[in-house]
Amino acid sequence: MGGSHHHDHSHSHDHQHGHDSKTYDHLLNRIDANAVSLPKTPLVKKALSVLFSQEEAKLASKMPGEFANAAKVSKLAGIPLEKTKKMLENMADRGLLFDLYRYSEPHYLLLPAIPGFIEFSLATENPAIPQKEMAAIWKQIRENEHHALFTSLFGINQETQFGRIISYEDTLKQNAEHEVCSYDRVSEVIEEARAVGVVYCHCRHERKLNGEEVCSHPLEVCITLGITADVFSRHNIGRKLDKAAARELLAQTEEMGLVHMLDNVQSKPAFMCNCCSCACDMVRSFYEVSPFNTVMTSNFIAQVQVDKCTACGRCARACPIGAITLKKNLSPKVVLYPEIEESICFGCGVCAKACKEEALYLVARKQRLITPETAFHRMALTALERGKFQDFLLANPSNLTQKGAKVMIKSFLNFPLTKKILLQKEVNSRFLNVLFEAAKKSDMGWAMEWL
Repeated sequence: MGGSHHHDHSHSHDHQHGHDSKTYDHLLNRIDANAVSLPKTPLVKKALSVLFSQEEAKLASKMPGEFANAAKVSKLAGIPLEKTKKMLENMADRGLLFDLYRYSEPHYLLLPAIPGFIEFSLATENPAIPQKEMAAIWKQIRENEHHALFTSLFGINQETQFGRIISYEDTLKQNAEHEVCSYDRVSEVIEEARAVGVVYCHCRHERKLNGEEVCSHPLEVCITLGITADVFSRHNIGRKLDKAAARELLAQTEEMGLVHMLDNVQSKPAFMCNCCSCACDMVRSFYEVSPFNTVMTSNFIAQVQVDKCTACGRCARACPIGAITLKKNLSPKVVLYPEIEESICFGCGVCAKACKEEALYLVARKQRLITPETAFHRMALTALERGKFQDFLLANPSNLTQKGAKVMIKSFLNFPLTKKILLQKEVNSRFLNVLFEAAKKSDMGWAMEWL
C-alpha cells in the first residue's frame, strides 16, 4: 500500500473550473471542531480546494473525530463503500489522513490542519499534489492573513500550545542542580521513540517552490517520531532513519543553529521541527506578531556569566528571535555586555552553543510551562481553554443528537465558574486522567496505545 503516487490528479484542478464553495465551508467547520483550527477566509478555502477535490472535501467534512473504518465513513458520507476505500487510501497517500490498522483493517482520522495536513502536503516531493500552486497560496496567506492565521493557531493568551522548544542538551550540562526531565532531553526523545523518520521542512520547501531562496539550510531536517514515522514511511512521505542517523542529523542542525521545536507532550511526541528565523513561520511569528502573548518556550532560560563574557556579540548574532542585545555597562568601567530579553527568550540553547567562552548557559525557569502527558491530554486542555471542549467530547459531526448535547455542554462548560474550576491545574489533571481512562475503555481504546 502507499508506495505509488499514480493517482487521479483531477482533484487538483477542481477550483479552476468553479466549485461549490459551501462544500469547503463545511470542511472548514469540520476543521474548526479541532482545538487548533484555520481562519475562515477565501484564501484558506482556496488552499483547501487545491488539497481536497470537491468529493474529498465532502467526505472529509463528514469524518468523525476518532479513527473510523471505511464502512463507517462510507455510511456517514453517503458514498459507496468501494469508492470510499479508494478515496481514503488516496488521501492518506497525500498526508491528508492518518491511518492505523486494527485486525488488518485500516482506520482513518482526518488530520488537524496545523500541525497536520498543511505541512504534510509539502513534506516530500509528491506529483499527486499541486505543490507549486499550494505554495503560492500559502505565501499569500502568510503575507496577507498573518494575524488571522496565528490567532487560529495560538489563541489569545493561551497557556497550552501544540508545540514547545526543546533545548540543546549540552547547554544544560552546567545546570546540574536542576533535575532535567527525560522529556526535556533530545537524546531521550530519540531513544524512546519506537521509530524515527525525516521529512522536508514545510516552510523552506514552500519558499523554495515560490523562488525565495531565503537561506542555505537544508530541506530534509524535520523529524517524525513513533507511529507518525511508521505511517508516513508506509505512504512514502519522507523516509525512515535509524537512531544513530537521527542523532547525527540533530547534531548537524545544532551546528547550524536551528531551533528544536517538539510536539508539546511528555509521552510519544509525533514530530520535531528544526527551525530557522530565515524561513520558518513559527519562529518568525514570535517577533513579527505581538498580541498573542504566546508561551512556546523550553523549560529553561539563557543566563550570562559576566566574568567569562568577552562581549564578542556572537550570541546576539546567533539568537533566532533577537532576544539578546549588546548594551553598554558604565560601571565600574565602560564595557559591552549581552542583555537577554527574558520575556521572549526561547531557552533553545542556540546562543550558548555559539559562545566560544562558555559564558552563556541555560537555567531552569521559575515556572515550568504546561507539558501535557499525552496528545489526548493536550487536545483536551487546549479545547477546554478555547471553549471547544464540547467538540472534543462529542467528536462526531454528523450525529444530530450529539449536536443537541453539544449546545448543552457548551453552555455548562462556558459558565464562568465551571470553566474557572476546570482550568485549575489540580482539578483538570484529575479530570483529564478520568477522561483518559474512560477513553481507553471506549471503542477507540485500541488507538490510545499508539498515540
